[in-house]
Amino acid sequence: SLSNKQTNKRHRVATVSVLYCNSYFSASYKMSLSAKLGEISDAHFAQLEESVVAPLVTLMAKTTDQEAIAEQVKKLNQNQQDALMKVIYKGFQFGKNSTALFNWHAQVAEIGGSGCIVRTLTSKAPEPEATEEE
Repeated sequence: SLSNKQTNKRHRVATVSVLYCNSYFSASYKMSLSAKLGEISDAHFAQLEESVVAPLVTLMAKTTDQEAIAEQVKKLNQNQQDALMKVIYKGFQFGKNSTALFNWHAQVAEIGGSGCIVRTLTSKAPEPEATEEE
């Protein structure tokens, strides 16, 4: 069995870990959604990996009020709205927070129009770079 000293040490380590994770998440949450979307706006839908999409979906899931979602979407330019739609569809693909994603999808589709959906679903993957054969 663990001594009280060992138990207390493990408890302190666990507490510090939780506090660190919470402060890290709080700091990342403060970064605007638009900035994060700007980073991925040029990425093709197929290139978006779960490691990129999951934090954005988690961030989006924190806002459930339709008016608040609409307010955030209205602040985005067309490229950012398209990137947001990519994240939403990838989130569906990965099975992440579907209820929240449906709420966001409704607002993006209403504000960005059907063009946002069409651009997301019909975007072409970048051409592979040609290699010279010798």
